[in-house]
Amino acid sequence: MSAQPLTPGTHKLVDRTVFVSRSKYEPAVGYARAVRKGDFIWVAGTMSVDQENGGIKYPGDPYMQAMHIFSIIGNALENLGGSLKDVVRVRMFVANIEEHQDEIARAHADTFKPLGCVGNSRYVDDACLAEIEVDAMV
Repeated sequence: MSAQPLTPGTHKLVDRTVFVSRSKYEPAVGYARAVRKGDFIWVAGTMSVDQENGGIKYPGDPYMQAMHIFSIIGNALENLGGSLKDVVRVRMFVANIEEHQDEIARAHADTFKPLGCVGNSRYVDDACLAEIEVDAMV
């Protein structure tokens, strides 16, 4: 038996809950801060964006940027019924890893202990020093 093609219109294919923050990038690019399906939560790449003016918070300070990112991620997780304690994987992308990795790693260790760090070179805003995404299981 073959599957019938979908007809034009709206179809609910999967059950999921979506959390949209106030980042200017979400509507511009068409993504959500986080998605929960069952016991899993995926948080999209998160930068240290000021929710009030859309600029990068703490330019030049990798530790404070990372801590701000973790607070945004924590808020997204809480809005979907989770917390930072539920995180099972962290992916960190760091601009100029040789210069910023120690401070961003310190923020990571101050927040929780899983996983590692990946280098990256450029973001949509040159003041951004890191982008972090997480997966959680609640």
